[in-house]
Amino acid sequence: MAFALVLDGKGGARSLAVDELTAWRPEEGFLWVHLRAEDPGVPALLTREFGLEHSSCDALLDETGHPRLIPRDSGTLLVLRTLPALPVYRVKPGLGLCLEAQRAVSISLEESPVIARLQERLKAGEGPSLPGDFPAALLHLLAVTYRERLKGMSDQVDLLQERVYDEQSKVLQTRLSLLRRHAGCLGGLLDDSLRLVDDLLNQDLSWLAGKPHKGIREQRERLHRLLGEMRDLREHLHSLQDEMNGLLDHHLSQRIYQLTVITGVFFPLVFITGLLGVNVGGIPGSNEPDAFWILCLLLTVLGLLGGWLLRRQHWL
Repeated sequence: MAFALVLDGKGGARSLAVDELTAWRPEEGFLWVHLRAEDPGVPALLTREFGLEHSSCDALLDETGHPRLIPRDSGTLLVLRTLPALPVYRVKPGLGLCLEAQRAVSISLEESPVIARLQERLKAGEGPSLPGDFPAALLHLLAVTYRERLKGMSDQVDLLQERVYDEQSKVLQTRLSLLRRHAGCLGGLLDDSLRLVDDLLNQDLSWLAGKPHKGIREQRERLHRLLGEMRDLREHLHSLQDEMNGLLDHHLSQRIYQLTVITGVFFPLVFITGLLGVNVGGIPGSNEPDAFWILCLLLTVLGLLGGWLLRRQHWL
């Protein structure tokens, strides 16, 4: 067990030791227990102390499963996905949550900033006061985490936008590629979160009616707005990628054009020197001592004439 807290109904909470956990009664207040998933004794603890079925334990501890909501007689099970540390290449389930009228059991498959922030708010007396407010507070902090990550990505995109005309390098391409992959992961997280919130709102749970239900709907609207901003950011990334590709194509075509012009200038010179370099008899000027310098002068004149013609045709 990482920690156990009992809500005092005023936004705060008090801690419970392991030996006090078995003596807890619902009338004492809403109980929140957080467990470490890497502990091998967690499945037995969930079954013995919290009365969860083996299938429910497997769902909470499944690292490869998809986010989902599983209804139960006394509450509901949520399997969420949280944001891992940067850089993001894949996202896996990070938080399992068993919600009931008088208690909640969370299991973190990896360190979750949402759990840490909710714990800090309860210690500061700014947490949920009613049992039904607990899921809304958790979803609010989840949305805050998404908002911060989205803001950081937007700042990085703006920085790349400023540097795209000043620096054309593989570094910018790599950063842009990572941002696009990260945006895809974050967009998937927002989609999954919205789907889970919709499923939670459709649950017929009496302790979520009224004010808690309204709070969850507010968090749904917040997530929906974030999803819209995420889509705008992904479109911005696509346009920035097209712009960068266009600049790279332009630079490449410029280099190819320069090589073509150089080839056009030197083609007659190479032809003449190649013709005079054949190892057969009858080469003009072979017996003249000044033939070499005359040939050099002729090639220089031809090169200048070729450059003048290209410039006259506006190819240079």
